[in-house]
Amino acid sequence: MDGSRPLAPVPPQHRRVRVYAAPGGRPRSAWRRWATIAAGWFFILLGIVGAVLPVLQGWLFFAIGLLLLSREVEWAHRLRLRLFARFPTIGRYSEEAEAWVSRQGDRFAGWFRRG
Repeated sequence: MDGSRPLAPVPPQHRRVRVYAAPGGRPRSAWRRWATIAAGWFFILLGIVGAVLPVLQGWLFFAIGLLLLSREVEWAHRLRLRLFARFPTIGRYSEEAEAWVSRQGDRFAGWFRRG
């Protein structure tokens, strides 16, 4: 032996938690995070109901819910990345839609900013 101690087993990796920030770089508030999660689950449930009822477009509500949840929940983010890797056209349309929503949100928030 060369006198060195055997290596200790490596502890399992802890799950990484992403810290989300608003476009300005500030972290989002807790109420906004929970509101986004609640809205995401609402649309997921509406999508499930829409899959059964012929009146609602279930896949559309499910997609909206997944997009909302992917901003705050890690498993939804991974699922979204897998879907976009498999269907790149949907990923491109989704990113364009998110950019449009972000621009409209900035425009809407500009109405309430103090000049």
